[in-house]
Amino acid sequence: MSVGPGIALIPFWGSTVVLNAYCTGLLIWRIHQASKEGENMTMVKQFRHLLRILVESGILYLAISIAHFFVWFGQNNFAIQTIGGMNSIIMAISFNLILIRIAQSRAEGEETKHNGAGLSAMRFKSKPVMVSVEYQSSLDTEPTVYPSSSHYNV
Repeated sequence: MSVGPGIALIPFWGSTVVLNAYCTGLLIWRIHQASKEGENMTMVKQFRHLLRILVESGILYLAISIAHFFVWFGQNNFAIQTIGGMNSIIMAISFNLILIRIAQSRAEGEETKHNGAGLSAMRFKSKPVMVSVEYQSSLDTEPTVYPSSSHYNV
């Protein structure tokens, strides 16, 4: 029986799939138990959001790991190299997905903390002073500066 480019990586991919499924499952189970025991509705909502984030990322990584494990048994080197290249990219995406989702939820939390106003307008302590510059002739090297109050609306 001939197996992929080598038999040495089959235990690696097998253990990767098993550990990923086991650890993701335990994390999800523990967070689900904590959300059931939570008394504060805000805490339960945050646990559920974290649960969705971890499930999304874990399933993405588990799916590509299973695909890489099964394609390793085939004889097609193109499939092995394609799935291998996708594996490293999707591992990075699934990690960054956790960071992106958490940052997104924090940004939404900041927005709701400010009564949904979003970004606030810029406010200055005093109004800027507007000036007008006039040249008296084409030979003047220094312009004459006049403060002007007519340029801004009060």
